[in-house]
Order: sequence, then C-alpha cells, then structure tokens
Amino acid sequence: MRLLIDLPEGLARRIKELEFRGRYPSAEEFIWAAVENQLLLEEKGALVALTAGDDLGGRLLTRPSSTPQTVPAEQPTAAPLWGMINRFLPVKVGVRVLANLLADGGTDWVLLEEFERKAGAVAREYGIFLHDLDAKVGRKVEQRLSIGLPTGSKPVRSLSRYTQHFLAATPESALRKLGLAATSKNLVAEEVVGITEAGMKLTSLPNPALDGGDYTVSLSRDEAEFFKEQVCRSVRGEFDLWKEILELLGERGISQESLRAALKERKGWEGGTLAAMATGVLARMKELGLLQSRGRGPTALYESTGAPLPL
Repeated sequence: MRLLIDLPEGLARRIKELEFRGRYPSAEEFIWAAVENQLLLEEKGALVALTAGDDLGGRLLTRPSSTPQTVPAEQPTAAPLWGMINRFLPVKVGVRVLANLLADGGTDWVLLEEFERKAGAVAREYGIFLHDLDAKVGRKVEQRLSIGLPTGSKPVRSLSRYTQHFLAATPESALRKLGLAATSKNLVAEEVVGITEAGMKLTSLPNPALDGGDYTVSLSRDEAEFFKEQVCRSVRGEFDLWKEILELLGERGISQESLRAALKERKGWEGGTLAAMATGVLARMKELGLLQSRGRGPTALYESTGAPLPL
C-alpha cells in the first residue's frame, strides 16, 4: 500500500535535520520507524498512561514546568555504589518524578511513601515499554535500556528492589548516595524527601529516550558527564574504584575473570558480594562510556575507551 501525506513545514524540517545528522538513512526510514513505534504503543494497553498525561504516566517523566525549592544534600559516604545499582537511567527516572511531584505540590518536601509509590508505578510502566522495545529490536541483555527498571514478573519484588536501591529508602540508595535527594522528618515525624541542586540539574538535562524519542542510548553525553562529575564530588569510593579498574585494564584490557580475581584480592569481596559489586560497577562504567567489552562470560575482554575522568 502506498500513502501520500502532507507534513507541516516544521515537522518536515526536523526530520530532514535528523537525516542530515545521520540519525536516519532517509526521511522514509524515519517515518517507518515512527509508524512501527506507534503501533507498538497501541498494542500495549499498559502504556496508555505514558501518552495520556496521567499522574502515573508521561507527565511525571517530563522536565517540570516550574522549579521546586531545593534542599541541602546529605553528607556523602565513602563506599562505592552498591552492585544492584547497575544503570543510571533508572536514577534519572526517579529524580524526574521527584522534581515533578515537588513542583506540583509547590513544596520543599513530599512524603517518602508517596514518592516511592508513584515513582515505582511510573518506572514499572516505562520499564515495561522499554523491555518490549528491547525485545522488538533484538537487543542483547547488556544492551537493553530497560535494565534496572522494575520490569520483573513478580511486581512486588521488582518494585521493592527498585525503590530500595534506586530511590531514597536508605542513605545507600542511589538518589541520596549521589547527592540528588535528601530525606527529613515533618512535624508529625513522617519521613519526607526533597530534591537537591544537583538533582534539579540532572532533571533539567535532556534525555534521549525521555525527551527525544531516541531509544538507541540510555543517556545523553551531557548526562554521562554529569554523573561522572557527581560521582567524583559525592561518592569518592565509587570514583576511586573506577580509577582502580581503569588501572587494572591498562592499555590492552583484561578478561572479566582476571578483573574479578583482582577485585577479590584488592577489596576482599567474596561470593555474591563480589559478583554483585563487579557486575554493577562494570555496567555503570560501560553506560558512561568509560569502558567497553568484547565477548561474553568469564573470557569477555574489558578495555578502556580512553574517555577522561573528572579531575
């Protein structure tokens, strides 16, 4: 079937710009991809909220229309990020929801329980969307955009993992550990959470998938630089671990098996802790473009990309 359509001049120009920058081979390829993505959305009833502006959908994932009052960050801790925090995109999702809840309420703080409930629901909807898209385009496990989001077949367990590790449940949770959010108690001793200046900066940065409809990468270059700098400032244990791993990789790289053995000897990590910490930090460094890997399993070769770390 052949269809002829008239596009507004502004839309046509933006498509041509994407074609010129090499994002799509032609305007026809862009329109084909757009139609395929929309059909996928229509097939997934769970995604209605993401496109309808519902409180548990896409509106909470957009950049907030107003800037909420920020709160001071908590005192940073020395330990690296826990291994279950294996991507930064789920952190971005959480901080976007928090910023919108605070902007909507016109307040410095929101109840932690309310934040966890709404952020978890949004993250699960969005994660399932990305999971289906990952499967549709045939991405390998380590390349999936949905990793870290609560997409598991057991929703309660999956949501608990996400809120515990990526949101603000404990000082070791990603938002607090990275200095993006802080908690306090209100007048009736309920736990509340607010956003820091760093959290608002991250919120304002455009994300390829959330803001641009680009599902080829999880973070923009600006977001990757932000996370590297924020880790340097707020989580020195993580930053020092990056430097140690890059030193171990050297110019030629080493196998995953050798890298884990070196981390076991240097850090004293054993068993499940070694597996979780090594897997988590390597995944984070790959997402930020600090290293790359070839192959799979114990013999996979990890190499530095040569990307610089903040001073």
